[in-house]
Amino acid sequence: RGSVLHWYTYANPFYNWGKSVELKTIPFIKWKPFLLQKFAHKKIHLDDDVIKYVLESMYYVPNYICKLCSDIYETHSNTKISNMAVSETINRTYLNSQSRYAEKIAFLTNKQIKLLAVVASKKKIKEMTSNEIVSASGISTRGILTIYKMLLDKGYLERDEEGVRIADPLFAYYLLREF
Repeated sequence: RGSVLHWYTYANPFYNWGKSVELKTIPFIKWKPFLLQKFAHKKIHLDDDVIKYVLESMYYVPNYICKLCSDIYETHSNTKISNMAVSETINRTYLNSQSRYAEKIAFLTNKQIKLLAVVASKKKIKEMTSNEIVSASGISTRGILTIYKMLLDKGYLERDEEGVRIADPLFAYYLLREF
């Protein structure tokens, strides 16, 4: 027994070490000058509505915004970006990641995938066990709660004061197209 405890202690030296830090959403007013400055190097212009579309499409998650903007930056220069160009870039980015998302759902049950697809289609859900979600998913209230907890724990879903959504916006894009 002592050797098992000893092994476990050294095998997981960072278990329960540190603390979680919640990053708040960065507002449009802070993103705008940053994005305009970065895109100015290649003479790429974005109107406010396009910046808002980028932010909303990526659920205001900084790493996904930066990924999308990096893809836009790499494929455009000396131009004004439209919402259509952003949509095309999202699609291209999604296609390049499609196999990763297929792998991500490989070990999920059909009901888990169905609930994820429903959440993706609604974008944000205030009440997971509402009649609308039960009806759209075909899963019982109890089943939804069980699946919801697992998907939340595994990082597929994210919850904030506004509701529940798919944590990864490109994964949501995948779910909308494949299911």
